[in-house]
Amino acid sequence: MAARTGKQRDLYTSDFYRWAMETATALRHNKVESVDFRIVAEELEDLGRTEQRELRNRLKQLMLHILKWQYQPARRGLSWRASVNAQRREIQRLLKDNPSLKRQVKAQMADAYSVARDLAVSQTRLPYDRFPAQCPFTLEDLMSKELDRL
Repeated sequence: MAARTGKQRDLYTSDFYRWAMETATALRHNKVESVDFRIVAEELEDLGRTEQRELRNRLKQLMLHILKWQYQPARRGLSWRASVNAQRREIQRLLKDNPSLKRQVKAQMADAYSVARDLAVSQTRLPYDRFPAQCPFTLEDLMSKELDRL
């Protein structure tokens, strides 16, 4: 079995797509001797982190548009409102599809806010001290339909 898992590891590093297809086939046919479970476990963890990164990215984009909405009222328009609505829907979908991510929202919001603040400074050309240093939003604030009340 060690030779087989070594072959699987080689295939994993040289042709990921082929490794994935062969591993899926082996699992479907219950050929567990053909599967390197260590690699499968690593890939599953990576998939989970991908969902986590997507949540953080969606929160970042949402906060960026809300910051611009708040600090540049003269530039408000349909595109910003549409971007806010789109990010809200995607966050709702992501949390519905991955309910356990809800436990991580607060931490992800803090990470996302620091990047959103950097981007807001860059895009608005306003100084850093105009924006709160720490995330001023709750998830409920971000997901609220009333942009003008934020």
